[in-house]
Amino acid sequence: MTSTDQPQLRKAGRKWPWIIVGLLAVHVAGMVTAAMIATHDRSFAVVDNYYEKAVHWDQSQAILRASREMGWKVEIKPGDRVDPLGRRRVEFGVTDAQGRAIPQAVVTVEYFHDAHASEVRKVTLSPDGSDPSHFGAVLPMRYAGVWEYQISVTAGDKTYVEKKTLTLTNAPTSMLEDAMP
Repeated sequence: MTSTDQPQLRKAGRKWPWIIVGLLAVHVAGMVTAAMIATHDRSFAVVDNYYEKAVHWDQSQAILRASREMGWKVEIKPGDRVDPLGRRRVEFGVTDAQGRAIPQAVVTVEYFHDAHASEVRKVTLSPDGSDPSHFGAVLPMRYAGVWEYQISVTAGDKTYVEKKTLTLTNAPTSMLEDAMP
């Protein structure tokens, strides 16, 4: 090695720390960008108590199986009209295995739109006075599209749980029928 090669080696040796620092800076900038996108997009959501739910997954599956064995049924009938405040009428029909009303039932519903998963809403309903199997409410549900419902019906010491997914429209039925050939 000659004396003229040593300055070139020193220059080459000085570049590597800057290359490493540059790569780390690009990585950090990418992660910060990803975190900003994830925290500002309403379709991303963090499930509350996710770890606890994961630990107790077997128990939640046993509850779902027991609920299916009870034979209770929950029907959801959302209205197709949305008022100017973004609310729609939603009817819940709750019956036992024989199709009868469940005495002293209380319905709790957690629901959200799939594109707005961070906006989970919860409502507790009592039966309407005229029909004990009928539960109704005007709920904030502005968006058309896929809605997910987690329903819990409690009557005395019995609890029934069910998950449902419905696709809703905001157009009145008569408009849809007129548009079809």
